[in-house]
Amino acid sequence: TTPDEPVTLSPSDLFLAPELSEDRATGTLRRGYSNLLAQLPSTPFLDAQDAERLRHAHRFLRTLEALARIEADSSVSWILTDAERLEFTSGRLGLSPPSGQALLDRYRQVTDEVHAIYTKVVERLQGKGR
Repeated sequence: TTPDEPVTLSPSDLFLAPELSEDRATGTLRRGYSNLLAQLPSTPFLDAQDAERLRHAHRFLRTLEALARIEADSSVSWILTDAERLEFTSGRLGLSPPSGQALLDRYRQVTDEVHAIYTKVVERLQGKGR
């Protein structure tokens, strides 16, 4: 599949496959996390507040990933766990004062929040949540 190739999904797939978004000009679905998150509507499965949290989490995690790639000078999908080595990165993310431990704490907070939203949506899709 190419990035511009249209994809067909069911409504429940929109949360589970966030790499897809609607091309407003053609009405087809296209790849692009940022586009989908920017257009994410409130639904019975995902409320507006959780959608906004996902947008903020995505922005933070993508920025962190980009900084990690720059620091490693290669493609990476992990972050260092040594707080001292993360101090510079925390400053680049705008944490004040720059602190590697604050960055690790923020990372854990964001990923825990995304996991909680995911769990809530899956439970709603399964008819267990409200």
